[in-house]
Amino acid sequence: ILDVFDQLLPKNAEKHFLTGNHEIRINALIEEFPMLDGLFDFATCLRLNERGYQVHAHNELVKFGRLNVVHGIYCSSNPAKVHATKLLSNVLCGHLHSPELALIHSPAKEISVVAYINGCLCSMSPEYMAGKPSNWSQGIAILYVFPDDQFDVNLIRIVKHKFIYNGNVYDGN
Repeated sequence: ILDVFDQLLPKNAEKHFLTGNHEIRINALIEEFPMLDGLFDFATCLRLNERGYQVHAHNELVKFGRLNVVHGIYCSSNPAKVHATKLLSNVLCGHLHSPELALIHSPAKEISVVAYINGCLCSMSPEYMAGKPSNWSQGIAILYVFPDDQFDVNLIRIVKHKFIYNGNVYDGN
């Protein structure tokens, strides 16, 4: 998929790679089996430096205007609300695979704190789920950062390889 991104993005696009739980699993495997050290470096395998990506540590908060983007810190039945409440900051997360939005209002602030949970681009029936149902949904997030650092996030669901953006239907079939 990174090859597709490289083809579609402008040459000078700012690109970020947020390390998540899958990369952590690689590190845990190497700790358990040190003889594998050097064989599984995801940044090298994915050519992230060569592609111009800034690589961020697991659960590092990456700032885009007044929005923090993070892989995902808290798992719960209302993950957007939990992220907003615990971080007390605007945040977009992806780890939980189920689009969600939560606003935390405070009379002391000019604007609410908002948290977004993005959908995923993975299989809805991974082998490790053993056929169990989930509330996952495929989706993407489009982030706009305004010159004054305010932002808007558009969570877009993908249904059967199709989504609507800006009035256009995109069909991946």
